[in-house]
This record gives sequence, structure tokens and C-alpha cells, in this order.
Amino acid sequence: MKPPPHERLSAGLMGLTSIKVQPLIDLAAAAIGPATPASQAADYRHRLVDVAIRQRVLELTVFRTLTAAARTGVPGPESSTLKLFWSMLGTEQVNLAVDLLGAAGMLAGPHAPLDGEVVDAWSFAPSFHIGGGNDEVQRTVIAEHVLGLPREPKA
Repeated sequence: MKPPPHERLSAGLMGLTSIKVQPLIDLAAAAIGPATPASQAADYRHRLVDVAIRQRVLELTVFRTLTAAARTGVPGPESSTLKLFWSMLGTEQVNLAVDLLGAAGMLAGPHAPLDGEVVDAWSFAPSFHIGGGNDEVQRTVIAEHVLGLPREPKA
């Protein structure tokens, strides 16, 4: 049995509050210095820009999904797209933060960078892909209900 679309919408809405770009910008500013190899600095910058763009797309997708739900009273299959996008972006953000911090990204507690939120998010990140319907279920819903592809054959 698949979870109700409201759960998927809620998971996607978490992206508005959980995925923040400014802390990553601050981490990158501290991590990228004169001793950083140019290729590594470029990789960090590209990944940071990618996360920032995707976060903005997530915001716009949330507004689009909420508008559609307000019109019909029920979230549609686009909530699966929102949830899948959020889970992938959340994982990318956490991985970038850990890479920027290096070993310090695995520290916990009040004296750790960002008060240990990075290691907390990193350890929680696998659940992004499970809660609200796992990523494979979301892809199936998107394929069948958004793209109009035929149902998967039964075994």
C-alpha cells in the first residue's frame, strides 16, 4: 500500500525549512582558501551553485504544488515529484557540507561546526529516501501518473 499523497507533500514541504544554502556558502568561504587545489575549489563552487539553484527550484515547485492542491482540495501526483526532488537535494546538501568540513563534519555537540547539525543530518540522510514513500515508488508514480507511461508489468 502506498502512503497518501499528503505525506509526500509534507515531506516536500520540509525542503522549505530544512535545506538552507547560506550555511553552505559560509562553509565554502571558510573551506576554500589559497591552499585549496584549484580543481577542488572549482568542484566545491559548482556543487554549491547546483544546490542553490535546486533549492530555488524546490521552493517554486512547492508553491506550484500548493496552488494545485488549493484548487482541487487534494495534492496531485506532482507531490511525488516534490518529495523525490527534496530527498535527492537534501542528500546532496549534506554530502557537500561533510566534504567542505572534512573530518570536522563528523563532530557532534555544541563545539562542533554548526553545533553538530551536519553529522546529525548526515546520519539521518538515508531516511530522506524512505519516508513518505521510497524513491523507487515516487519514480513509479511519476512515470505512471505524471508522464502517462504504462503501468509496470505484474510478475
